[in-house]
Amino acid sequence: MCAFVRAALRILWVNSALASSYDNPRTRARTMVTRYSVLNMFHKVYVILGHQDEHLGLMVAMEEMKLFEEGEYFVVGVDTEQYDPDHPGKYLKALLREQPNPLAQRAFRSYLGVVPTPQVAFENFSELVNMYMERPPFNFPNPLTYIGAFKTIRPEAAYLYDAVNLYARAVLDLLDREQDPRNGTALIDAIKGSNYESAMGYMVYMDENGDAEGNYTLLARRPHHLFPDEFGLYPVGIFTLNQGDSML
Repeated sequence: MCAFVRAALRILWVNSALASSYDNPRTRARTMVTRYSVLNMFHKVYVILGHQDEHLGLMVAMEEMKLFEEGEYFVVGVDTEQYDPDHPGKYLKALLREQPNPLAQRAFRSYLGVVPTPQVAFENFSELVNMYMERPPFNFPNPLTYIGAFKTIRPEAAYLYDAVNLYARAVLDLLDREQDPRNGTALIDAIKGSNYESAMGYMVYMDENGDAEGNYTLLARRPHHLFPDEFGLYPVGIFTLNQGDSML
């Protein structure tokens, strides 16, 4: 496993260079030897963790090396940013360019992506936060009200809301059972195995260890819904923990 992680990090390092400047012939020449040595450390399946541009760089490099032609190589990409359902074609376009990348269009036939599921109710949460921020005891005026705009609310605010809400529910549960809410062990036990609706709009399930379900979407290349001659990355599956399951 340690060897796998070290090699994966080396792939990520090479891929970062390719993603930032793979259209630069000088950079391509300098990284070619390293690219071969890293890719040959694995057989068949590659795993990359990073931004979409890093995935694009690796896929284009492997397509240039014709590694996908026989169907023997495959890439699983774990993205660090939420999926953008409004722009599925952007994942296959050259860096800082609007035109599709022909190499990427072909290469992503051998790719599956794992990305955080996009929020389904965050806009409503943002509106509520903006509304309450203008009320006592906060009294933060919104200078953008006159143009019908709101202050930007970061997703971390929703995570914080979920954490406080989950804590409050656990305290109320202990009080209802006439237990001491200052007992940390009892408080954690009240959280284990529970479920709640996140401010993001999806259900979250906790396992017997108190670990929350990860909300992830599986992506694959499919024909673009607006441009028939192009491709994009579209959801083909989701990862969920059903209520009642004991382990993630």
